[in-house]
Amino acid sequence: MLLTHRAYATSRGYTLYRQSFASWLFSSARLCLIAREFQSTSIVAELCDLKQLPNEDEANRVTIFDLKTWEKIGSAKTGQNPDAVIYDPATKRVFAFSGHDGTATAIDAASGRVVGTVNLGGSPEFAAADRQGHIYNNLEDKNEVVEIDSKTLEILNRWPLAPGESPSAMAIDLRRRRLFIGCHNKMMVVMDADTGKAVATPAIGEGVDAARFDPSSQLVFSANGGGTLTLIHEDSPDKYSVIDNVQTERGARTMELDEETHRIYTVTADLGPQPTEPHEPPPMVPGTFRLLVLGQGTDR
Repeated sequence: MLLTHRAYATSRGYTLYRQSFASWLFSSARLCLIAREFQSTSIVAELCDLKQLPNEDEANRVTIFDLKTWEKIGSAKTGQNPDAVIYDPATKRVFAFSGHDGTATAIDAASGRVVGTVNLGGSPEFAAADRQGHIYNNLEDKNEVVEIDSKTLEILNRWPLAPGESPSAMAIDLRRRRLFIGCHNKMMVVMDADTGKAVATPAIGEGVDAARFDPSSQLVFSANGGGTLTLIHEDSPDKYSVIDNVQTERGARTMELDEETHRIYTVTADLGPQPTEPHEPPPMVPGTFRLLVLGQGTDR
């Protein structure tokens, strides 16, 4: 765990510095966010109006723990290899997306009980909820987005992502009804959340895995494993401008945004050589796991 702080000036006034992951986690519990990077599993969960937070483990279960004590208080069975997990305020359900069997498991947040399963018809990646009863999810192997009714668990629409390929990241502008979908052919497809129409395709860095949208600044962020953070400004609902590619570190691709401080949090470690097997992550050097924090100007 790195405890030292190192700052890097950027052309747009964003600063990157490191701090202890553990100290951030326990001092900023109000974010209701925990992010961990394992050798084979990327975990991000956000449940800002709950008192308990689910976390994915490596035994095809969602583990539920208390946000105040950080103690385990329950678990729920998911599909094979759960990855993304989101909370839907409209139904007060947690949705866990499993890549190996192409399912989404719906869990009642209050009781921890599994209420249903959605067969997605492809390999899911990140997802987003519009807080109006709709869940959107990337299908990486199908190059499409599925729209799910979060109450009935029915698939409402399947929308192609062309020219985007191999979608991974997803964020949403709730007011303007736009989905931001990071694709591995180094573009972000901006999609109308009501019609499925692609309205823009700004360029992003290599190795995208996470995206976030800051409604106050109208900035879209793309965390790229190649070692950059792409900043895109939403000029209008259908027009977007790339304003910067901030240097981070190789492997920093899981991300979260604090909308109050406008800080970006991402994690990485010293990485070994890239395996020849497609989509296989490089090995991490033990003891080098660290949190990277990006803020505006002199925000420290």
